[in-house]
Amino acid sequence: SRRRHTRCLSDWSSDVCSSDLWVKFAGGNGNTAGTISASYNVSSITVGGTGAYTVNLTNALADANYAVEMSAYGNGLICAKGPDAGGYTTTAVPVSTFNTSFAAANAVFVWVAVFR
Repeated sequence: SRRRHTRCLSDWSSDVCSSDLWVKFAGGNGNTAGTISASYNVSSITVGGTGAYTVNLTNALADANYAVEMSAYGNGLICAKGPDAGGYTTTAVPVSTFNTSFAAANAVFVWVAVFR
């Protein structure tokens, strides 16, 4: 069973510190963009254009004070970026992916996890 995050402060074992949501989805480079491979607390992925995605939550978070961890693979990608200041909401997490020229690019796969 899932335990409270406050336990992470004193016990870093993997069964104690769990995310509020996580997802692996197709980025659109050689596959259908937005297709979810596996997830927890994610209802869908909205594709907003090249390298622009929104992770939609099944159950809203208590507030928008959370940390986002993400990565992307493929097409010369070097980074995945979360929301700018003010872009955090309790029901969706915007994610962008970029190539080595810092131009928006579709990933093969994108991974996102949120911790609160």
